[in-house]
Amino acid sequence: MIFTTNTIEPTAIWMSIEDRDLSPILDRNCSNSTARANVELNQICLQKTQAWLTEIGIESTPTFTPTQMNSIWDVVNGCALNIGNRRLILIPSDKLDREEFRVPQEWVDIPVWMGDYYLAIQIDLDDRTMNIWGYTSHKTLRETGSYNQIDRTYSIDGDFLIPELDVLWMAQLLDLQEITIVPPIPNLNLDRSISAMDVLSQASPYSPRLNFDFNTWAAIISNDGLREQLYQRRLQVANSQANSAVALSLSDWLMNQFDRLGGALRDRAVAQGWDLVNNIIMGGELATVRSRGEMSISQGERYAHERAKLINLQYELSQTTVVMLVGINPQGSENIAISVQINPVSGVSILPVQLKLSYITDEGEELQSVISRSQDFQIQLPTFTCDVGTSFNIQLELDGVIQIERFIA
Repeated sequence: MIFTTNTIEPTAIWMSIEDRDLSPILDRNCSNSTARANVELNQICLQKTQAWLTEIGIESTPTFTPTQMNSIWDVVNGCALNIGNRRLILIPSDKLDREEFRVPQEWVDIPVWMGDYYLAIQIDLDDRTMNIWGYTSHKTLRETGSYNQIDRTYSIDGDFLIPELDVLWMAQLLDLQEITIVPPIPNLNLDRSISAMDVLSQASPYSPRLNFDFNTWAAIISNDGLREQLYQRRLQVANSQANSAVALSLSDWLMNQFDRLGGALRDRAVAQGWDLVNNIIMGGELATVRSRGEMSISQGERYAHERAKLINLQYELSQTTVVMLVGINPQGSENIAISVQINPVSGVSILPVQLKLSYITDEGEELQSVISRSQDFQIQLPTFTCDVGTSFNIQLELDGVIQIERFIA
């Protein structure tokens, strides 16, 4: 690698994200919605950074093959590029604040993964922009950065990142050693490996990277064969669950006594978490909603049937639980009017900010959506009408975590 004073620009780099940068993402298999959001950010990050380096005359090569990256991105954020005898670790984020730069421990303490330099990359999918806003070194992260034992990340104050990327040229020119020695990852015995893989392969809406001590996790994730096996097993579990999640028929709700004990309809609905609104109220989960007024659906309009479900949106150690309420009314013999509302659970006065509620088709087309603002105690989609027998989906999204409920009108 040869840097010159003209190759790397001295200030932060801005790039636009085009439609062609997004299209290949749909082809990747992911074990959960969190992983899919992670893949989206990292694929854009890797492609755009490599294209930028090529444009300024610097040859780079991804450290890992596309197959290896599939298994990495399913559980760990970040990617790597080799430039001559240096390695750049790219850590993308869709967060707007720049108070600190956080790097997963895997990229710092696994000897075969760690890099010389770590680039902080901000991606705004709404504005279609990507910004390389600074970098730091492996040595700085290890020796002066803060280590968080809860989420196993190294962090550095955003003010201490180096925004002038041309300093990378100076470091290479002077052949500075910005990487420190880390202890090797101990090998796992066969029994420990098998038991850990069984636990890590279980379905989860987030990465299982915190389910074991770091050495156990690192021994698996740094081994290409074990990591690929884990990835395939998690995909199989996710696909099995997706196939078993039968869409609920709203027409059945209208034609059957849902509250009658027994029956395939109630068994199937309850198995998926749905119940009568009153049953959830008696459990205390919707007390804050009903304290604001008797009607829970459509701002006072009575619906023939109302159902409720607790929705857990969980990312790593953080969890948000809300209540989804669905109200339905027949519109003649061929149509059903549908209302969907989201409320906080008992003891919580407002919804989290930027919680997005969407009405989407089976193809993923968004037909309606609403996003919670500061101090919102509920959000609701405009009432919509479906032909009997039409399939549709209601999606909740918060910080990249997505939960989809499937229905047939």
